[in-house]
Amino acid sequence: MKFFTFYSDSHKHLLDLLLKSFFKNCNLDLTIRKITQKCSGDYHSDGWKESMVNKIQYIIDSLKQCDNEEIMIHSDCDILICSDIEDYIKKSLIDKDIIFQWDSGGVCMGFFACIKNDITINFFQELLLNLDFHIDDQYCANSLLNNEKFSSLRWGLFDYKTYTIGMENKMYSQEGSFSIPSDMKIFHANYTANLKDKTELMQKVFEFFINQ
Repeated sequence: MKFFTFYSDSHKHLLDLLLKSFFKNCNLDLTIRKITQKCSGDYHSDGWKESMVNKIQYIIDSLKQCDNEEIMIHSDCDILICSDIEDYIKKSLIDKDIIFQWDSGGVCMGFFACIKNDITINFFQELLLNLDFHIDDQYCANSLLNNEKFSSLRWGLFDYKTYTIGMENKMYSQEGSFSIPSDMKIFHANYTANLKDKTELMQKVFEFFINQ
């Protein structure tokens, strides 16, 4: 089982929080990749699509570093690991090729685990080829999962222990309140309008769950 994440300069401070949570709770093989800054980091800002292309290429490259039938975990850098996740990932992937985080409107590309095999490799290659026809990688992934071409792909969703504010069908803002499961294993600070709100949300959760 290998754990992969990536970051750009705008998100280095978020990566630092992810790594602190990871090393506190995990003992997995970890690979970190820095990618070229293409946008501000705000949701769908200029350069967002180019960043998504880099992300999917990084995922394809990460799969190449795994052995056949090995588990690959992808994590955006706005993730916190709140407990040991190795058994949780293995159990979640039973009889599955890939399992995603759920995020109100469908699967989320921010955190997933997959088995390296021909169909998962093909899925991400197709995602890269079709990305220009969609707003971002998440919309593209959801479209492909409903395509007959991938009807044999065994995919599923993590339970609520892989959590995001988006599961409450609202976007986080600094003025708002939120509640999160006390037994969550993975937290994704993804449903924010801008990097400032994302940073505050991740720091709040980090202080409460990790830095104790």
